Amino acid sequence: MKDPKTAVQTSFYSLLDGNVTIGGSAVGVGDKMNPPDGYPQITLNDWTEIDDSDKSSFGSELTFTTHVYDRQEQDNGSRADLYDIVGQMKQLVRTRPQSVDLSPDFKLIWLIIDDELSLPKELTDTHITFGRQVRFRMAIEEL
Repeated sequence: MKDPKTAVQTSFYSLLDGNVTIGGSAVGVGDKMNPPDGYPQITLNDWTEIDDSDKSSFGSELTFTTHVYDRQEQDNGSRADLYDIVGQMKQLVRTRPQSVDLSPDFKLIWLIIDDELSLPKELTDTHITFGRQVRFRMAIEEL
């Protein structure tokens, strides 16, 4: 069986990059190992995988986490932009799951938002950084 993770990550990057905005500016999208410059940002993160293959097909159930971060001055500690970014990201995936294009090697069978949680905030003398983790769960079949 081929490994679907690169295809999934590439597809998520294409789906999110340039399509999530705050104040008319696109939110940067990057990888955990190469995060985008500046804030707000979306990073594509960690995986779990369960092999669902049987005698007639090769498939996997995957979870894939994304982290969303926003940094604000300490006297302006609102999470409103962070929640807006997360909402846009989830809406893109919910309304356009066909955009998670894994062709020609894989087919997306189903995709759901598995869970969402707050990440620890980071404080400096001048800024607060807020974060959210959104985990997607999906079934993939190798073609």
